Amino acid sequence: MTVIAFQQANPQEMECLKKYQDWGIVPQIPVKLPGLGRFGRFQFNQKQLLSRCGLSVAQRKEVIFLSQHFHKIDHFEFLNIETPSADQKELKKAYFAFSKSYHPDSVSMLDLGEFQSAVAQIFQYGKQVYDLFMGDQLFFETYASVVAKRDQLFLQSLEKERHQIDPQQTPLSVQPIVGLKGVSVHKISSSHSGNSSNDISNEFGFKPQGGLPKIDTPIEPQADIDARKAKLRERLNQNLQNVKINVDSHVLQATKNVQQAQNTVMGSTQSQVVVATTQEARIEQAKDFFFEGNQSMQKQQWLRALNQFKLAMEYDPTNTKYKEHFESAKIKVNQEKSMQAWIKADEYIELGLLDRAYPIVQEALALYVDDQIALKFADIFKEFAFDEVTALLENRIQASPYQLQLYWTLGQLYLSKNKTTLARQQFEKMLTFDPSEPRALKILKKQGNP
Repeated sequence: MTVIAFQQANPQEMECLKKYQDWGIVPQIPVKLPGLGRFGRFQFNQKQLLSRCGLSVAQRKEVIFLSQHFHKIDHFEFLNIETPSADQKELKKAYFAFSKSYHPDSVSMLDLGEFQSAVAQIFQYGKQVYDLFMGDQLFFETYASVVAKRDQLFLQSLEKERHQIDPQQTPLSVQPIVGLKGVSVHKISSSHSGNSSNDISNEFGFKPQGGLPKIDTPIEPQADIDARKAKLRERLNQNLQNVKINVDSHVLQATKNVQQAQNTVMGSTQSQVVVATTQEARIEQAKDFFFEGNQSMQKQQWLRALNQFKLAMEYDPTNTKYKEHFESAKIKVNQEKSMQAWIKADEYIELGLLDRAYPIVQEALALYVDDQIALKFADIFKEFAFDEVTALLENRIQASPYQLQLYWTLGQLYLSKNKTTLARQQFEKMLTFDPSEPRALKILKKQGNP
């Protein structure tokens, strides 16, 4: 797919975007076209859509589409932002949704199959777009402005071509015909013989497909419609009368079957049979909840999955597999809540209001923390909450003893407070894992041998 760059913005904007090479290219037309949705005319490989993996068909479409459109669609389309604008809040919201689908922690429990490498590449590409936007405000504003102009001119071109069709030259003729079961149908057809929409093309290279459609409008007598609705209501009421809810087992049973069971079972035998049936039904119901939970997990609907696994545990407490999946879903829910809290805290952090951001971050850390989050917390709050930062880094080192960046960051913090002995310990620990670690060797050499 050859990408033609949009060149109709002002020279200053175009010159600014050229400095960013491929990252500054704005395609001449968007992929998303009116009436065709997000993927436009993109054709999917049906074999890939049906391959075995833990992704839904909708997720597979996203992965296939994005993996084949690096530098071929604008960055707003890539992050699925409907209206391009230099609004950082809108960008953060879109990137949060993007991370939920492609962040390594979000997909770690999914069987990605042949899509594994594509998902990793998509996340790296999207992260680079986000970092570039957030780190360079001039580029963000310029790129958003050019994309907005491109979209405006493109829609104007489509509107212009639409008005070139004169509706007075397309008279409609109505022909009465007989449809199925003798129902009267009025067929409306167009006798337009001029230029059809198939001949329409514009300076963007966009060519709509299909001419003016023929419309078949069946007209069914209202009496027949009312009669059909009445039959449906009657059938629904009959079904409801024949069904009874067994509160003990949460299983729907036919009234007739319940009455037969009551007539054939007596005394103590009756209670034993009811209990056995109830327990068996609860186990079966637990399996259903577990299946629904797995389906929700595949769709990354973590909270729904958590609730389904919880119900499965309540109905069958002896099944350890239900508890394991419940704990996994709980981690994902907490991770999602933590990311939302961080997004809220970032608004205060950007304004320098660390006192307001700190309690929000504490709530986020209580929900979920990994090595990258710990390092981010240390970078932002190293002066504001030194003791809390060092304590968190020490805890993360216990959980991730091979993550050398944790030792390095903690050692640097100790040096900033002139705690050279504690700092040296961290650098020496780095050398126990990697004797050639250049940063640790350099700083220990600078400090001299103990």
